[in-house]
Amino acid sequence: MQLDISVVLNIHREKELLAKTLLSIRDAADFAAAAGIAVELVMVLDSACDTTARIARGFQSQSFLRLKIVEVANRSLAHSRNDGIAAADGEYICITDGDDLFSYNRLVESLLLARKLGTDYIILPEYLISFGSRQGLSVLTGSGALTPLIFPVDHPYISSIFGHRSAFEKHKYVHPRGDRGHAYEDWHMNAELLADGYRYAVARNVALYYRNHSASIMAKAREATYPLTLAPTRLLEPENYLRIGRADVEAYEIGTKRPLDSVDDNAHLRDAFLRNSSTLEMMAAAGRIEPMISPANVGGQVHSQRFAFLDAGLAYYRLCEVVAGKRFTDVFVVPYFVHGGAEKYVRQIIESLLRTDPSRQILAIAMEYADEHIAVYDLPANVCFLDAYHVAGHLLPQQFSEITLKLIENTAPGARVHFRAGAGSHRVLEIALNRLGPDQIVYYHFLNHRSTNVDLDQPLKLVDQITTMGGHVVSDNTASTKSAQGLVSPRISYIPASCMSASRIADQSMRKRILWGSRVDREKRCDLLPRIAQLLVAADPAICIEMYGGVIERTQHLLPPKNTPGLSYCGPFDSFADLARLGHEIFLYTSWYDGMPNVVLEAMAHGKTVIAPDIGGIDDAVMDGKTGVLLPSDRNDARMAKAYADAVLALLSDPDRSAMLGKNAQAYINEVRTPERMDSALRKLFDIEPVTGTEAEARR
Repeated sequence: MQLDISVVLNIHREKELLAKTLLSIRDAADFAAAAGIAVELVMVLDSACDTTARIARGFQSQSFLRLKIVEVANRSLAHSRNDGIAAADGEYICITDGDDLFSYNRLVESLLLARKLGTDYIILPEYLISFGSRQGLSVLTGSGALTPLIFPVDHPYISSIFGHRSAFEKHKYVHPRGDRGHAYEDWHMNAELLADGYRYAVARNVALYYRNHSASIMAKAREATYPLTLAPTRLLEPENYLRIGRADVEAYEIGTKRPLDSVDDNAHLRDAFLRNSSTLEMMAAAGRIEPMISPANVGGQVHSQRFAFLDAGLAYYRLCEVVAGKRFTDVFVVPYFVHGGAEKYVRQIIESLLRTDPSRQILAIAMEYADEHIAVYDLPANVCFLDAYHVAGHLLPQQFSEITLKLIENTAPGARVHFRAGAGSHRVLEIALNRLGPDQIVYYHFLNHRSTNVDLDQPLKLVDQITTMGGHVVSDNTASTKSAQGLVSPRISYIPASCMSASRIADQSMRKRILWGSRVDREKRCDLLPRIAQLLVAADPAICIEMYGGVIERTQHLLPPKNTPGLSYCGPFDSFADLARLGHEIFLYTSWYDGMPNVVLEAMAHGKTVIAPDIGGIDDAVMDGKTGVLLPSDRNDARMAKAYADAVLALLSDPDRSAMLGKNAQAYINEVRTPERMDSALRKLFDIEPVTGTEAEARR
């Protein structure tokens, strides 16, 4: 006799609840037998407890053409589903779990619909009725009305599916790696089926009765800060996602298709269900087995489909448009690409990686708003830049972070992902800590302590987490490689920023004009400049500090008034080379806190005599009396201003010493701050071998 359906029942520790599930399946098999449909039951006992195993082995019924028991110790729902399918002989497979029930018409209606539609259809029940610790009614929808655009952040289908055995032979369930934040083998399976062109349909008036437990994996996942999520899948690979979602996106844009709404309390759906005599009859039959299944208990959430996350799916589609057809070996997640020291350091890392291996494919993702990511134009031509904030910044922060990480997972599997500190990149990193391998994560950390009220708790906690798990933390200064006790952390790598030296231009007529160039901001301690200028003018009225730097509306008040004696604001600058050509000899740097400021290195590279505070990692480059003047940092403004003024006056009174410090600074840059040193340090850190041009071309 032909075997039509195999019900694959996964069993673990259901105990007495299993008996109710078996009675429910028996009723469905009896109903099928009356229609001439032969059914077998394959029970997969995965590390079942004694009580559960005893109930399964003791179950006897003439309703099934065959009864099989498969005993395994997988402790994996995915592997156990595959084992059950391998043992099944039916033409069609119905997947279900050991504590759920379904309406007695399920097998008949699902088989009739499947045979009518073809082997490329997966059949779902029309209704999902939750009972137990959570009650609810869901009206499921086939793929004709349901868009796959929901899949990046939500699973609209269920684990209990019905389909031709060829679908399950072609697509195996994949065990989710909980240590990577992945879960729900059913979410992944349904995504893979959609990617392969399978469609979904619902069998009318068929119900799955889903038992909710307060201590279940699903319940715990709903309460998690970062819920478990879909593992990388072919559906979310940009080329597939664009192909499968294109029609829906176009339909939404022109208004010919409207997304289904997510409804929390949709009375008309409940009323329609309760007026349906067929569904009530099925529920009454199930209620005789499990009294908690009752029309009186059809409460809680009622909705037609979970569609709250369609915006996230549409945003993911737009991100995919940028990277379609590309795969990456390295990804850089940064706040923005503007002309700043941190951005320049990141760009140098990118350039170093490409010098070592020109075949590397690099994706740079900006997670925060910028009027213009102007530094993008300085990136190597083969770097793909993605302004993720422009595309998806309107989403809830967790959704934005989630789809960004999914894009990385599906376009750069196994790649190193480099994170530069920032609110947006930190959110992605916090999720990635559970999803990426430790060797994949690289975090750039530039300072340990700040003298103002700026919160550094999050970056320092991330440093601790990353080093503990074995990831990479990289700093451009030695101060950030030390603990609060001053001990060097072996898990933080010091890679000096590179800097190209330039011709020293020192115009004697400019000796008494002191250069200050930085961002005009309270963090840069700009309010010291009027005090310093006052002291200098008192000693020599010809001395003037010329202040260059970008200013925004909130920092306008930090600019000195016009005609301030000894202090003049001269406007913003695009590059330090523009300032260097003016011929100043002395460069003044002020700040409350810092790592290794790039502007100090550039001043040294141009042979300027630098006066700077001993904060952060500045002493890596500015060695007092050798390559510049390093002042003890003092929180008292009056004392700090006097220290700066005294240092300026001392240099002006000793031109030979000033010139010597400038030349020594250039020599330091030429010896220590070279691209070759950075290349060597990166190769050692990441254990990579240099690749020749011929080899790189072959890899592309």
